[in-house]
Amino acid sequence: MLEINKFSSRYEVKRMIDEDVDEILVFCNANTQYYEYCGKQNSRELILNDLHVTPPDVDISAKYYVGLYEKEELVAIMDLIEGYPEEDECFIGFFMMNNALQGKGIGTSIIQELCHYLYSKGFKKVYLGIDRDNPQSNHFWKKNGFKVIREVDRDEGVILLAEKKLSDNELMLHIPAKEDGWFYVQMMSDPKTMSYNAPWFPPDGCIPEADKEFERLLDSWIDEQPKRFYAYLKRIEDGAFVGDVNYHYNAKDDKYDMGIVILDSERGKGYGKMGLSLLLERAFEVDGIPGLRNDFETTRTAVCHIHKAVGFKEVKWDGDIVVLELSKEDYLAAK
Repeated sequence: MLEINKFSSRYEVKRMIDEDVDEILVFCNANTQYYEYCGKQNSRELILNDLHVTPPDVDISAKYYVGLYEKEELVAIMDLIEGYPEEDECFIGFFMMNNALQGKGIGTSIIQELCHYLYSKGFKKVYLGIDRDNPQSNHFWKKNGFKVIREVDRDEGVILLAEKKLSDNELMLHIPAKEDGWFYVQMMSDPKTMSYNAPWFPPDGCIPEADKEFERLLDSWIDEQPKRFYAYLKRIEDGAFVGDVNYHYNAKDDKYDMGIVILDSERGKGYGKMGLSLLLERAFEVDGIPGLRNDFETTRTAVCHIHKAVGFKEVKWDGDIVVLELSKEDYLAAK
C-alpha cells in the first residue's frame, strides 16, 4: 500500500472521490488540447468511470486517483495503478496539470518526485500511454525520461506505450527561470565552488557580474537544444539546487563540450556522478547528440574518476590537461 502523502513534499495529496467530479470536470475542461487528441469527449460520466475503473484483474485498492493541491488550488490530477502490469511496476493511467501552471517545470517536479518515491518502495519501472499525435504530451514525457516501447491501436487513435526505468538518483534537472537567478549568482560568486576556475578568472575563479551573465544565459541557452543545453541540478527530496550542468556545440572542433559544477557545500554526496548521469540521459536519449567531451587539469583526480565511472574515456593529453569523451553509441551499448 502506497502512502499518498509521500507522492509530493510540496503539495497536499488527496484521494479524489465521486463528490469531486464537478471540480475535476472544470479542471479537465480547461485543457482543451488533451481532448482534441485523445478521441474522447469529457463529461461527468467519463470522469465517474475513470474514478473507479482498473485494468483487468486489478483490485480497486491498487488504484490511486489523486489531486495535488496548493492551499485550495488544484495543481494536478493523477491516476496511478500500483503493481501493474507486474508486481514491481506501476502504471500512470492519467496525468494532467492545471492549464494555468503549465510550462513552469511543476509537472516535471511532480513526476520526478513520484518516481523517486516509487523506487524507494521497490518498484523498478513506470509505464504510461501517450497519444501519438499530441505534441505536448510527447515532449513532456520524453523530457521526463519515458521511452516509447511500442504502438497500440485503439478505436480513439494510436497510443504510444512508454516506460521509465526507476533509479536511486536523488537529483533531477531543472530548467531555470528568471526567478531562479539567485542560485546562479550564489554559485558563481562562491570562491570555494569556483576555485577550479581561477586560472581563467583570477584570483578566485568567481564570475564577475554573475547576475548579468545569468540574464545572457536565459536569452541564449534555454530551449536551444540540441545546439546548447543548460539546467540546474535540483535535489528531489527538498527542492534545493545543488549545482548545474550544460553542453554546447563547438563548431571549430565539431564536438559537443560539456560542464558540471557542484556547489562546494554539497560536494562529497555523490551528486557529481548523479548529475553527470542526468546530463548523459538528456543529451543522448532526449536530444540525440552524438557525443560529449570535457577537459580539465590532471590534478583534478576526483572529477576524472566520476567521468570515467559513467563511461568517459581519456582520448588526449595536452600538458597538464586531460580530454575525455563519451559517444552516444558507447553510452547506449553500456546500458
